[in-house]
Amino acid sequence: MVAFAKRVFHARGVQAMLVLFDLLILAALLLLPAVWLLNPLKVGFGFVRLALPWPWMPALALLLLLVARCLIAGIFRRRESTPAALFERLWFKRLLVALASAYGFVALGEGVLTLANFKAELPPPVVIVSKAKDGTLAENMTLPDPELIYRLKPGSRFAGRVVNTLGFLGREVAAVKPPGTIRVICMGDSVTAQGRPGYAQYLHERLTARPPTPARWEVFSMGIHAYTSLQGLKLFQKQGRGLRPDIVTLYFGWNDHWLSDRSDRQQMSLPMGPRTARVFDALRRKRMFQFLAWSLNPFLHMARLGEAPQRLDYRTKADVFHGRVYRVEPKEYRAVMTDFVAEIRRADAVPLLITAPRSSISSEYEFIREIRSVEEGNRIHDAYVEITRDVARRTQAPLLDLAALLKGPENLHLFARDGVHFDLYSQEPALESDVAPARQPGLNRVADELDKTIRAIVQSPEWRKRPELPRGVVLPAGGI
Repeated sequence: MVAFAKRVFHARGVQAMLVLFDLLILAALLLLPAVWLLNPLKVGFGFVRLALPWPWMPALALLLLLVARCLIAGIFRRRESTPAALFERLWFKRLLVALASAYGFVALGEGVLTLANFKAELPPPVVIVSKAKDGTLAENMTLPDPELIYRLKPGSRFAGRVVNTLGFLGREVAAVKPPGTIRVICMGDSVTAQGRPGYAQYLHERLTARPPTPARWEVFSMGIHAYTSLQGLKLFQKQGRGLRPDIVTLYFGWNDHWLSDRSDRQQMSLPMGPRTARVFDALRRKRMFQFLAWSLNPFLHMARLGEAPQRLDYRTKADVFHGRVYRVEPKEYRAVMTDFVAEIRRADAVPLLITAPRSSISSEYEFIREIRSVEEGNRIHDAYVEITRDVARRTQAPLLDLAALLKGPENLHLFARDGVHFDLYSQEPALESDVAPARQPGLNRVADELDKTIRAIVQSPEWRKRPELPRGVVLPAGGI
């Protein structure tokens, strides 16, 4: 009996030891992806800090565990029957084979892509919340912003005008909306930001002089030069909705279809917590992850398969425009504008979409490689205008179709020489002060059309269904 008890105790001890080795082998296998991804993987136990680099330490540890387990099982097998541990069970073997097969597939794919020199730049960059990222549009005039790429610097001068404390061109505006006020925010690109003053100020003067309702009205601009719809949406989410607007006008489209070395999505950072950011940033460096992202969206992720950097020959257009992409490609522009409308409505405001009119785009945009040709530039801009119209139809949002209203030759005098902006755009930085309205007929016309459209909006069902109106406001029963 004593001998039998010793054998049983010994067998159970060996079995427990083998089970421990099996669990350690499984843990090592499960740890391999983390070490590969976060190379080196840093772990801590109390005062002990370990850094596990890839691949030698985890691979060696796994190999040693396997060898030790085989030696113990072999020694015991020669003396007595081998006790059944996890490794002897079918489900455990299947689990190990499944993990090893998955790792082998990833390792093979990573190796092949490395040999092929596959690289794809994936958006968005990662920024840890509360930490800044360098990158400005112009020294002393803008500030780096990891989510917006850049923003205007309050108190600085931009295009001859002072940037207000909110970070925009125009008069000072209170961050907190005064009680009983209807607030209109004009968002857009340089067409919204331009002017001495801009069309938002002209609209402000019209609505305050003859308000559409008994409430007090105010209008100001959040337009920023060179902004796309994607930057505008992020700006509204970060700052615009906190200003509690009642109406938000959207004048975008130009910068979205300019060509660039990288799309806006590739440049705009995604805010994350430190741990999430580390994992996401690590994934972006792996070629298998790059390949999967690129294969799902090849238009946004431009891959280069083993090619050396190419010198640009400015005598050949194909070389000049090699690798250039739309800042916001058409499908994304549609999605962004649709999301923009939804965001504005979630803020209990009414969205007003504006189509961007043009004359003929100047060849200077071809020279700076933002369009391949004047003809193509005009054609793609008209396509983005049609997308704006379609978004307004699909979302049932109010639309001011300026592109249609200002299309005729009788309106050519309203545009600047570049065919994009209005009036004195190229001269504005040199002007010492604002000019008379007669010298800015284009911006005045925009304000006139916006004034008419807003007066129609306050009679619309969407306006009447808004959850909150300033205290004391009585909507008129008839037209204005």
